[in-house]
Amino acid sequence: MDFAAVNRQIDELESRIGTPLELSPGEQLFVGVDLGTAYIVVVVVNAEREPVACALEFAQVVRDGLVVDYTGATRIVRKLVQQLEERLGRELTVAAIAVPPGTGERECATHRHVVEGAGLTVTSVLDEPTAALDPLAEADLYQKYASETKEKTSVFISHRLGSTQFCDRVVYMDGGRIAEVGTHQELLVQGGAYANLFQIQSSWYTDEKEAK
Repeated sequence: MDFAAVNRQIDELESRIGTPLELSPGEQLFVGVDLGTAYIVVVVVNAEREPVACALEFAQVVRDGLVVDYTGATRIVRKLVQQLEERLGRELTVAAIAVPPGTGERECATHRHVVEGAGLTVTSVLDEPTAALDPLAEADLYQKYASETKEKTSVFISHRLGSTQFCDRVVYMDGGRIAEVGTHQELLVQGGAYANLFQIQSSWYTDEKEAK
């Protein structure tokens, strides 16, 4: 993997959070919506798949790939789309969405309804590889990844903070900016935004266990 190219793409996407790419008249645009566990993200790219604009917001409306707050999710997607339309001076009408692999028809329809409720027509539904994994399967995946990358340099991007425990260095992003840097344990001790989000995500599994 060309990590230099990956870093350039990440930097370019981050730069589009505040400053959109200049568009040509009539330039074709593509919209992607990710209803993530920690963030809802809306990204606009051009025909060359270059990031044009990006908007995101922290949200607790999805759990393990399932929408648990339809109204809240729809409201946030609509707000982010409106922000991007204002920045670009263009109307956004269609989008692709990401759902966990193996998502049932009913659950998949809920993701679609959220985005369509925000005023977009869903043209594609894509699988997001790890969102539907249960905690044990997910932990096994991360252990295998750590083993495969031992004594190698790798960049691991995740919104699930439990997965960062095997990382030598954690860079916590907030609003497109670097907010905290350190190891998993160091950031927990600091008691900042990373520690707060980790505690919130950990409580999901605790609550589920107690409910059973």
